[in-house]
Amino acid sequence: MLRISQYQYFAAILLVMVLSFLLYPTKRGIDPKSTLVNFLHLFSFSTHFGSQMWVTLVAGLTMFYNLPRIMFGQVQSRLFPMFFLSSLVMSSITLTTYVIQHPYETWGRIQFIEVCALTTCLISTSINTFVLSPLVVDIMIKRFELENEFGNGVAYTVGSTADLTEMKKNPIYLHIHRLFRRLHISSALANVITLFANLIHLYYLSCQCQPV
Repeated sequence: MLRISQYQYFAAILLVMVLSFLLYPTKRGIDPKSTLVNFLHLFSFSTHFGSQMWVTLVAGLTMFYNLPRIMFGQVQSRLFPMFFLSSLVMSSITLTTYVIQHPYETWGRIQFIEVCALTTCLISTSINTFVLSPLVVDIMIKRFELENEFGNGVAYTVGSTADLTEMKKNPIYLHIHRLFRRLHISSALANVITLFANLIHLYYLSCQCQPV
């Protein structure tokens, strides 16, 4: 199994490749109207947006309200790195193919807004991949390990029904609990920004659709 650090190495290499492509000053010799470019753009965007909607609004909430806390933590600790890595890959491809389709010299107001939205998406996803996700996973594992060691069964209660009153009397657990909440909120905010940026791009894509 790959470790989180290996996910980060892969993501770093990918990000450098994307930035090199976008900033390379010479002509790339790629047909901006090719079917392959259009396919990659739509595939990467739809995959990213669909996985975001599923993980954010369906999978995460369903697991939290139905799984024991320690099991939920184990699943999330493996899901987070994969989700943010795939998000980084898809957002990188989306931005790259959009720039191929719309060279800088053809930009107008709409293209500028879309590039800003897709760039924001890539940046916020990178922050989650490289910084927030590893920290959230690490502190989440420590949190659920403490709950399991406490021995009052709280680790095996469903997340929404857990009574953490006694746990919070422990200063170590209280510190980890507060740190986890701050990190998790920051990660969720970055994910919401990514989702909003994708919605902007989806709106402009829908404006280009013509009735048959």
